[in-house]
Amino acid sequence: MSAPILLIANLAGGSAKTTTASAIAAASAEYGKNVLAIDADPAATLTFLCGIENPRMTTHEVSRGDFSFQNAVVKTAERYSLIPGASRAMDGDLDWNWITSAAEDFDLIVVDTPSGPTRTLLDIAPLVNAVVSPTENSFLSLRGALHVKDFLHSVQNDGSARANIETSLLPVKCDGLSAEFVALMKDRFSIIEPAIRADQSVPDAEISMRSVLTSAPQSGAASDYREVTYAILEKVGIF
Repeated sequence: MSAPILLIANLAGGSAKTTTASAIAAASAEYGKNVLAIDADPAATLTFLCGIENPRMTTHEVSRGDFSFQNAVVKTAERYSLIPGASRAMDGDLDWNWITSAAEDFDLIVVDTPSGPTRTLLDIAPLVNAVVSPTENSFLSLRGALHVKDFLHSVQNDGSARANIETSLLPVKCDGLSAEFVALMKDRFSIIEPAIRADQSVPDAEISMRSVLTSAPQSGAASDYREVTYAILEKVGIF
């Protein structure tokens, strides 16, 4: 059975996409799952946080057909596999269909994406099974999540994406979305609980180039991400 492909996306910047992708991958590995994280962001922040800088084999080269994805996979210190990104051009004639081949070898695929509507997101969207949109309790962050929803809807309407892709909001850096925002979003998204509370251990973890699950395993944010990951794994049928 092919692994579910989980897209982490919010078109607003600074919405904890990479932090969330790293934490979900690390927590899933803690649960004994064979996880592949894919850094599809030209900024390559996930790759950098794994202690890798300017790798030779990246998502760009794999998608260009220069290397197989098997040759590009590296094992991280947090026991999940990674196909790194790099701060090189990600445009051009790229083919991301290798992700579905990679899904045959893993239990879960987690894809970190760039901010803003990009060709990369357009090309990967038809391949995914579910979308998690990390969202702060702010209008701009919610607007970015809505743009993801609209973007995916347009891809579904042209027949290139699965018709049953579910987009879920994951409240981050807060105790939950305000009642006004929940009322606004409830008919458009499911909302994953618990919210990832604001926690200084998260930026501290970035300095140490590890996820908060490893650098501060007893922290509130680490606990929240473990609980959220378990809920996501249940939702995509792994548990």
